[in-house]
Amino acid sequence: SSHAYDEKNIEIAKVKRLGYPLYYYSEFIEKFFKQTKIGVSGTHGKTTVTTILKSLLPKGKTTYLIGDGNGGGIKDYQYFVFEACEYKNNFHRYTFDYLIINNIELDHPDFFKSIDEVIESFQVASNNSKYLIINGDDLNTQKINHPNKITFGFNKDNDIQWPGNNKWISN
Repeated sequence: SSHAYDEKNIEIAKVKRLGYPLYYYSEFIEKFFKQTKIGVSGTHGKTTVTTILKSLLPKGKTTYLIGDGNGGGIKDYQYFVFEACEYKNNFHRYTFDYLIINNIELDHPDFFKSIDEVIESFQVASNNSKYLIINGDDLNTQKINHPNKITFGFNKDNDIQWPGNNKWISN
């Protein structure tokens, strides 16, 4: 179930009352997906990047969940790609092999009171990842620290730069 619903929701209340197992989205992902886990986060662009990424990874080895409701799975997957949303700190519940951060802006003001709270939330999620891939052109993503950080963007200081000279990808 979505974290947008709690025990006040009729369906959630009934499932709990009848004693059926109930997993919220983040619990389900963490419990059932054990192979290479790639989370796509950021204030904007998660659906687009997740869709592109699942198309770039090998079809016979990739399982995915996209925030627009699309998904696809195979039994013997190698890669699991999914949207990792920051709302209510939901993405703190995951462990990532790779976490991608597109951008960071003040969003969900019903939960986050300042841009600093949003940045701190992304930092906590980043701490749960082995590798961090960020938009190095975004001033707020630049504030996220990680020992295995890879940056991308147009800026010449990025590890992966468009167009041209990439420090991370051998020519």
